[in-house]
Amino acid sequence: MSYDKTIFFLLNRTSNLIERQVNAIFRDCDIEFGSFLMLCAINDSANPGMNVLAKHLGIDPSGLSHVVSRLSRKGFLSKKVGLDKRTIVVKLTAKGRATIDKYMPLVDNLNKEILANEPALSSIKHILELQNA
Repeated sequence: MSYDKTIFFLLNRTSNLIERQVNAIFRDCDIEFGSFLMLCAINDSANPGMNVLAKHLGIDPSGLSHVVSRLSRKGFLSKKVGLDKRTIVVKLTAKGRATIDKYMPLVDNLNKEILANEPALSSIKHILELQNA
């Protein structure tokens, strides 16, 4: 089999194409798309723990800690030590919520545009089913 027919190549190529479109949306934003997804995950959860959040986002907890600190310095999140002194509680600030409100409609539109292509949608669903098997 040729390398360009492998699932790894096709997923990488698809990811790169979508990433270019997403980067165009976030060109004037002070955060990257991955950080935006983190804001959305925090917004959708009731005070998620760092380990739960890291697992949900598919990133290493130490990497998450670095990103949370950066987003806190930029004013998108507030963070404080939890009651047991071993946990960190993160919450969206007004700036974080405003960022979600501004960019989520743009991300939703891109998502609808991508998924409107029925063959692409079928392929994506199949790949997701394989991951969850």
